[in-house]
Amino acid sequence: MPDITGSETTVLYRTETLKKIPGYPVIYGYDSFHSDTSLAYVLLNISDLAFVFQVLSYTRRHEGTFTVSTSAKFRTYLNLHENELFKYKQIYPELEKEYQKARYKYGLFLLEKYIKRDKECLKWHKKHMDNSRRFTFGEFISIIIKNIGLKFHRLIS
Repeated sequence: MPDITGSETTVLYRTETLKKIPGYPVIYGYDSFHSDTSLAYVLLNISDLAFVFQVLSYTRRHEGTFTVSTSAKFRTYLNLHENELFKYKQIYPELEKEYQKARYKYGLFLLEKYIKRDKECLKWHKKHMDNSRRFTFGEFISIIIKNIGLKFHRLIS
């Protein structure tokens, strides 16, 4: 997934916009690997976006860091994406279809981890998943049926 929001050290925000965020002057919740992306969603909802078409900074990723290795290993962005779409579909109902796609992908990932008995990954997701939106047994059955249907459709076409 491409990073289009920029890292927290490579973006500029207007102070008057930041002051509109609940909890200001604390703008990051450090309980997530993706607090910078969550902040970008908040800011995009309350303000306009502008790009400077000039390279002004460079972000170097170190593959061995805890954040990169854990984020990639557990695919934490699936949790973020599902959470953010859930939050914003309440404001923008047209996001419902996109939310359902994200929920399907997230559920399929968790189902694969369950089958592979990846307890460490499942533990991370259980800890970071909103209790009110945990996947039900019925949702997993629905995901399995949909996945079988998609594979069958690809097979015959």
